[in-house]
Amino acid sequence: MIRVEGLSKHYAMPPGLVDSIRGRAPSCLRAVDGVSLDVAAGKVTGIVGESGCGKSTLARLLVGLEPPTAGEIHLGEDNARALKEKDRRAFHRRVQMVFQDPYGSMNPQQRILDVVRRPMFYQRSGIGAEEMRRRAILALEDAGLTPASDYLDKFPHQLSGGQRQRVCIARAIVLEPQILIADEPISMLDVSIKWGIIQLLKRLVRERNLAMIYITHDLSSAGSVCDDLAVMYLGRVVEQGPMEAIISAPQHPYTRALLAATPSIDPSLRHKAPAISGSIPNALALPSGCRFHPRCPMAAPVCASEEPGELAQGEHRAACHFAFNDAPVAEPAS
Repeated sequence: MIRVEGLSKHYAMPPGLVDSIRGRAPSCLRAVDGVSLDVAAGKVTGIVGESGCGKSTLARLLVGLEPPTAGEIHLGEDNARALKEKDRRAFHRRVQMVFQDPYGSMNPQQRILDVVRRPMFYQRSGIGAEEMRRRAILALEDAGLTPASDYLDKFPHQLSGGQRQRVCIARAIVLEPQILIADEPISMLDVSIKWGIIQLLKRLVRERNLAMIYITHDLSSAGSVCDDLAVMYLGRVVEQGPMEAIISAPQHPYTRALLAATPSIDPSLRHKAPAISGSIPNALALPSGCRFHPRCPMAAPVCASEEPGELAQGEHRAACHFAFNDAPVAEPAS
């Protein structure tokens, strides 16, 4: 349904005063750097990683809010860039997004009915007001807001956080898209509300045969939603494959550190502390070789000098010099 090939987004940063005096070239921030992935209809691919790894920039590229520096996005057999240039409305009928902040992504001066039917106005579909109202009601009820008539005349500030996120999901599905990009859709919600939103997204994928990309920093929620997983670090995917394969046999040290840092609901479990140190490096001055090597407990000289290629074992792939060898990359958390 959606195929991404070598997608990159680089931002040229203006030189500072000292750089200008010394004649240094402008710096380049590589927010997304050569990402490739595929998502089939009826499947969910999760994108996980620390803040600053490029997850949200990738989401904005996929829905056309940012132009890519390089690479291609294909929606089925169609090139997304060509489709958007030819018919922007047709592109957005196929791809929609659920944003992280449900309140910030809605106009606080619009009633809920106007929020949900606004995409139909933008599409200039030619359907009448009554039909728009009917479709908005169906979308709200499909998003779990029943009866929808109780919400149509309310404003966003009159709803709870979970209700606002359901409104945003209704707005995203009212055009019946084929692809849904969910950018950390539960991160700003109470714990008691998160599971309901996760179940809603899973049901929509199943019933509408959607292809969904679920972006999160929470591996526990990704395990509940996703069929496949891609782990990002400093703009690149360092490991990807079936969810169960990555959870049971992670190959990249960064993936293992993320799993070790994921809390469990079982108080009897004791996890090893992540065997990494420091914070994510400055994206304007990327490390040589493997980008993770300054923090990696298993780093060898080759890691600092050579960028690792992608090694594969079936559908499970990892960009690490030591992936899929006889010795484990690092001891997994118990």
